Amino acid sequence: MICISIEDALGNQMFSYASAKSIAIDLEVEFKYSVTRPKYVLKNQDFDEYGHRWYSDFDEYFNIDKSQRVEDFKNISVWKEPWPRGTNYFKELYSISEDTELSGHFCSELYFAHRRREVLSWFTFSQDVRTKVEKEYSYILNEKTIKLIAIHIRYGADYIEQGK
Repeated sequence: MICISIEDALGNQMFSYASAKSIAIDLEVEFKYSVTRPKYVLKNQDFDEYGHRWYSDFDEYFNIDKSQRVEDFKNISVWKEPWPRGTNYFKELYSISEDTELSGHFCSELYFAHRRREVLSWFTFSQDVRTKVEKEYSYILNEKTIKLIAIHIRYGADYIEQGK
């Protein structure tokens, strides 16, 4: 069994999930995950000191198999992603023992690029989310003359600090 604790903000959660599940499938072993509150998130809040939101329910938004979610892992070894690291891809993960918890973000598409269709299906929005969006934003979705552009910029105090 390959396990991973999903933590941090949504992007890192998605990388962790996709990488660990793909590794488990490649190794032909069972996959389990838990969603863990990061230590840096302020008590009784879902935000850290920089304003990043932590999602305890990220698996509610997507087509993720919730039967694979567990509360914790017991009596298994841990493979911890090195930090600081010079790479985001570690080939040695493909030779780990079967009962291992992966600890880290594993932010490299090399773990799951060969499973692109599967990963996209995992991260397709759930029917509940699609229904809410269609109801709330139907005036935009049905307007053929509006061209939508989305831009995501990662910039904040934490990135400035990391760059020093």
